[in-house]
Amino acid sequence: MENDDNEKETENKEDSKVTVEEGPLMQRLRHFLSLSVTKIVSSIRYSLFSENFKTIHANHPKTLAKLHEQMTSQLQQNMTEEIEQMFQEENIVSLMNNLDKLIHDGSSRETPAWRPSGNPDIDVIAHTMGERLILRNQLQEIVKELESRNRMLINKYEKRKASLLDVQNEIEVHVSKLGYEVGI
Repeated sequence: MENDDNEKETENKEDSKVTVEEGPLMQRLRHFLSLSVTKIVSSIRYSLFSENFKTIHANHPKTLAKLHEQMTSQLQQNMTEEIEQMFQEENIVSLMNNLDKLIHDGSSRETPAWRPSGNPDIDVIAHTMGERLILRNQLQEIVKELESRNRMLINKYEKRKASLLDVQNEIEVHVSKLGYEVGI
């Protein structure tokens, strides 16, 4: 029973591995990574081995040469396997193919793509314009509200002033009447 489950899991894993055709960018990436691995491995010189393992080199130079050869081939194999594993885990092939597609779609555009002008103040305008428009509308609403309140306060002030002038005039009339009556 347990063996059957393991077989089914293995089959599912194999079925889930779909080979995706690699685009030009992925092929270039593989090529340059292969060149890099080869260059790194070729930089491991036998002379370093012979210097660090002098006694082995003196007694068994062929064995040391074989060890050097085995180590470099094993290192190259491990690095290549690690790169392949990373490609699979990170889904690099499909990402690179998507990048190929974007580049192809972008090159067939009639209008040129946006490029920065080199002046950050100008380049940022497009990104901040929406926020600034919203803020401007909010500020305009606040200004309208304040202007309305100011007009209302001015009207109240003028009415109050008019009523105070009326009261002042009445007081002056009464004072003048009292002055005539008192004989001042």
